[in-house]
Amino acid sequence: MSLIKNIKKNRPTVSLAMLKQLGVPGLHNAMDSDLGFEHLLDKIMFAAGINHIVQVNDCESNTGYTESDSGTFDVETFSTDGVRVGTNSLYMTATGACDNSQYIDITAINESTILPKRHGKRQMDWSDTRYLGFWITNDGNAGHFGTAGELQVAIVNDGVVQTKMPVQASVDSCHQWFQIDMQSAGWDLDAVESLRFYCNNANAAEVIYLDDILRYQIAYNDAPLYGCALPIQSGVTVTNGGNVGWSITGAILGSGTEAVTDLGMGEIFTSSLVGTGKRDKWVMVPGIQIFIARASGATVAGEGLIFSAATTVEGCSTGVDEIAMCKGLEAAGAANDDIFCVRGLGNHFIS
Repeated sequence: MSLIKNIKKNRPTVSLAMLKQLGVPGLHNAMDSDLGFEHLLDKIMFAAGINHIVQVNDCESNTGYTESDSGTFDVETFSTDGVRVGTNSLYMTATGACDNSQYIDITAINESTILPKRHGKRQMDWSDTRYLGFWITNDGNAGHFGTAGELQVAIVNDGVVQTKMPVQASVDSCHQWFQIDMQSAGWDLDAVESLRFYCNNANAAEVIYLDDILRYQIAYNDAPLYGCALPIQSGVTVTNGGNVGWSITGAILGSGTEAVTDLGMGEIFTSSLVGTGKRDKWVMVPGIQIFIARASGATVAGEGLIFSAATTVEGCSTGVDEIAMCKGLEAAGAANDDIFCVRGLGNHFIS
């Protein structure tokens, strides 16, 4: 069981792994994967658009960061450069040539806070989630960390560094979501102590920015499925049944002025909720599916999107909006940008 004290949250679903540990009947010993109750619940969650998403670190401050080799691989003062969510991003520099032994260790892995100590250890059970992901960019520094594996990621579980996994190449001037299947990577997740980023980049003076580090149970299109629920933006008060809209930092109040980001009436299952920086207060809007997709070119916020080559999306041509499979909640600045999209609202426009 988790060593973190249970504090009431408002996420849209429960953890199947935790239910299994509690001994809920039907979650054990399935004879076939298609017959297991656990697999059925996973598929129902996917179809309904509800996910178990937990913030690891918001990349807003440098609390809980340690450098193994200061002056070779460094975490810089948190920067407004490279930001995707919030105000700052995690800014790392290969100051010197690195050989994959240098790392930056992050202990603030429980909704951006350092784990409390229990029985002399600071550990957390991550088995309630399968995937780890975050935004990555070189913020226009051409070629920086432009080869897959120049940055690698691992966790420390009960004192043991788990298998290092290569991070994708950074595409110049683009923000992309990177995801690891922690289960397929063979990581032990029962006593996680820290998250580590290793540098395997022999090119000195290269920079990389990360943002919004999350762990989650349901993935879609190699990114977290937000589906019909969003965390409420920090400081925003949502009332039950009130109109809400999408923003990159979470649900905000609906504009009522035909904004392309308006989602509809929200359900919070209480009278009102105020969003927190931990992104643990959620609002649900039935009938929509919010997800992340990669653009094959520049797009306009709100326009209908169709499939392009290699599972990317592009804007519709005039007169063919009826074949749009979703609309963009935000604009893609260039090819290879990852953007938030939504299905279920309709009435797209053509740019």
